[in-house]
Amino acid sequence: MIDHELYGQAARFEEALMVSAINNQETTAIKLFVNGFGTTNVDGFVSTGFDGLQLFSTAHTRLDGGANLRNRPSTDVNLGVTGLQNALIDFHTQNLDDRGRPQLIRPKLLIVYPNDLFTARELLQSEYKPGTSNNEINAIREEGLSFMVSHYLTDVDDWFLIGDQHDLNLIWDQKPRGGMEEDFDQEVIKRKVVQGFVVGHGEFRGCWGTSGAT
Repeated sequence: MIDHELYGQAARFEEALMVSAINNQETTAIKLFVNGFGTTNVDGFVSTGFDGLQLFSTAHTRLDGGANLRNRPSTDVNLGVTGLQNALIDFHTQNLDDRGRPQLIRPKLLIVYPNDLFTARELLQSEYKPGTSNNEINAIREEGLSFMVSHYLTDVDDWFLIGDQHDLNLIWDQKPRGGMEEDFDQEVIKRKVVQGFVVGHGEFRGCWGTSGAT
């Protein structure tokens, strides 16, 4: 095939293998968020953390038996001014350690589905408060958040905040490596890409999420 093909397609096969490997990384890692609202293990992915609860919960426990903490709203909300403001307040007030002491974790990244691309941009970059004719400043802008659109989220209403410290992990056993083998007698070429990693979380602190209002 390499000898007789005209359009360079054979040389692209190994590139396609690497693209597939990267896609596997993304679709596995996003399960931290997609499966973060329940405790059901999906495709071997363990959804619970150290406290035995899902990543995003309204009832995270503390080792000292103090008041439960939340990193999800009591009623899930779509992305908007009020929803994001309340999420930021939760982020600053609910990130306590197991003795109830404040954790110095700052929200840094907003993760949204493509449907919320323009909403996120308006919320974070507008000089004045979005959606109002009053001459109010956009107080959210002062938080200095950045945002990322994830094409791997599966629910159009999901959105998340991630802090400058968190316990969301992708741990490599073996980073992607390619390989090739030629069979002299059969004139056959074999190509492969091998990788190994695990994804999961321990602590819930440093992240906040909602599955949206619909």
